[in-house]
Amino acid sequence: MAVTGVGIDMVLYAALVLLCRADLKIAIPTSVVIICFTSVVGIVAKEVTTGLQAGVFENWLAGALGAPLGVFVVNVVWRNRPCFLLHCSVWASLWTCSTERAALGFSG
Repeated sequence: MAVTGVGIDMVLYAALVLLCRADLKIAIPTSVVIICFTSVVGIVAKEVTTGLQAGVFENWLAGALGAPLGVFVVNVVWRNRPCFLLHCSVWASLWTCSTERAALGFSG
């Protein structure tokens, strides 16, 4: 993923939808499964060849477990309480900005 980023996923998604005329309900999960597979291959290859820097595996694991969990929560909660998700998003943004205040260059 470090070499191609999300660009290859976007190319795959566009090819599935525009060239193959795949339904969105097929194209999106297919794209997600492929990007998950490539992330596993990438993390294993990096570990085997040069090793991982501190924190890389933890960040990858958070994304690998957090993304499906987030999709599940949004799928369940959005139907029942769309306002709840809006509040969660706002509070998460405010918390991130407050904890990263010094890194963003705002001190005081």
